[in-house]
Amino acid sequence: MFKDKLHRGAWSGLRTTWTLVKIIVPVSLAVEALRLAGAVRSMSDSLAPLMGALGLPGEASLAVIGGMTTNLYAAIAVMKELPLTWQQATILGVWLGVSHNLVSETLVWR
Repeated sequence: MFKDKLHRGAWSGLRTTWTLVKIIVPVSLAVEALRLAGAVRSMSDSLAPLMGALGLPGEASLAVIGGMTTNLYAAIAVMKELPLTWQQATILGVWLGVSHNLVSETLVWR
């Protein structure tokens, strides 16, 4: 009985890990590609005043947009690529915790 539960738990954990890897790795690569192309800089410069009012760098707008339109895992992948202080990571985490996946949540709420 214990062996069966351990087996099912291990497979469940591996499936969850694989799901997260399928989201986080491509998003991380996309953010890095956008950064190298200069798109992150132009986007962050235009949204820097809004992000600055919240104590965040302009680059955090990528995580906000990703989290609000898709899911928290995309936002986490973007956050991983940003040089955030612990205070900025906390602000961003709270913001995304409240506003994650707005598209689906709005449809469900209606």
